[in-house]
Amino acid sequence: MEAVRIARLAGLRVPIVYNCGGYESLEMLRFLEGTVDIYMPDAKYWDEEEARRYSAAPDYPDIMREALREMRRQVGNLDVVGGVARRGLLIRHLVMPGGVSGSRAILDFIAGEISPARGSTSWTSTAPPTAPTSSRQSRASPRRRSSARPASTRRGLA
Repeated sequence: MEAVRIARLAGLRVPIVYNCGGYESLEMLRFLEGTVDIYMPDAKYWDEEEARRYSAAPDYPDIMREALREMRRQVGNLDVVGGVARRGLLIRHLVMPGGVSGSRAILDFIAGEISPARGSTSWTSTAPPTAPTSSRQSRASPRRRSSARPASTRRGLA
């Protein structure tokens, strides 16, 4: 904390990011207040039993919700200028098979209690807009086009 203060006095102008699991105490978050510019927590589980089973932390959902509220209070909405985040809350959520993580409930919570536009959600995906149509296309170099000949002929095997 002291090092950050000294660096800022000396001219440090990059945001301080706190990357965490969403399982932080309010006491710790209040200690960080004024130092952290961007909180980047996980929101892992909504259900206590899933949190107990996969992380041995049945209190994770309650602590995570309180932590997200506190982080939002401290830094507000994510402020992005010129494509660079400057300040705010950026929540990660891993969607797991079989509904283990409780994605719908977590997203509803974020939209209803954390999101700046209460009641509206904005969905963002980092997946490419179109996926290759075959596994051969996904392995092919963009500079080298595959020939129409069978693979055995191209390699001199026929």
